[in-house]
Amino acid sequence: MIKDVVALVDGSAGDGVPLEHAERIARLFEANLTALYLNVLPDVLISGQSTLSPIAIDQVMATSKRVGAAAATRLSARLQGAGVPAELRHIDTADSELWNFVSNASRAADLFVARHPGAGGVRPQWRLVAEAALFGSARGIYFAECPSGPEPMLRSVVVAWDSSHSASRALTEAMPFLQKAQRTLIVTVDEAGTPEQGEMRLQDSDLARHLARLGVTTTHRRVKARGRSVSEVLVQEIASANADLFVMGAYGHSRVREWIFGGVTRDFLTHSPVPVLMAR
Repeated sequence: MIKDVVALVDGSAGDGVPLEHAERIARLFEANLTALYLNVLPDVLISGQSTLSPIAIDQVMATSKRVGAAAATRLSARLQGAGVPAELRHIDTADSELWNFVSNASRAADLFVARHPGAGGVRPQWRLVAEAALFGSARGIYFAECPSGPEPMLRSVVVAWDSSHSASRALTEAMPFLQKAQRTLIVTVDEAGTPEQGEMRLQDSDLARHLARLGVTTTHRRVKARGRSVSEVLVQEIASANADLFVMGAYGHSRVREWIFGGVTRDFLTHSPVPVLMAR
């Protein structure tokens, strides 16, 4: 069930992308929408090491907050026409605090919507935001690269499945979408060889039975890589299915708050042909 959707915005022209998707999702599930606006203050205000005078620093701070307030006014006006209960949460913050704000906000919502970190014009620090949401919340994170467009949502959903913990988490977080989708395709990519046929049939039937009990009818495709990368295979399957949502588990490990992503996760955080819902 999705009743609280949080959309991350930064006051830029690109805010229309996450807001459009978040508004459509909120309408689909009759959910509440919160736009989380993080106005990142210049480093000079937080580093404590500046050649600027106190008066100059105050002027920079005032200007930054004034720009943020103007952006917040525009966002509030946009939310008035969202067609769902919507509110703006405006926070002036240091770059170093992004992780904490995003992690906490995503934990307290059913779905966190953000502009895809690989989209053109996205600020560099939003890659950190993607990491914070993915690995700091244990919730579903919906990344969108392009505006949502007028087409109906959820005509076709593709789910990457490898029986892993992360894939299972993503499947669980995506369940409200799958229950509303017209078609759901489960794709398993065989990289190194084909498991025993009996084992494959058992795994496929177990998953299909579980999803059917939740009201989701699926088709399961096992695709041999044949020299292609897993990402290449998945992109081709997304295109063949004419999917409008892709679901996958996120893989990675931490090294002092720098996340080292798995190859497929990294590829789809760099670019995805359709909105991607990830979970870990």
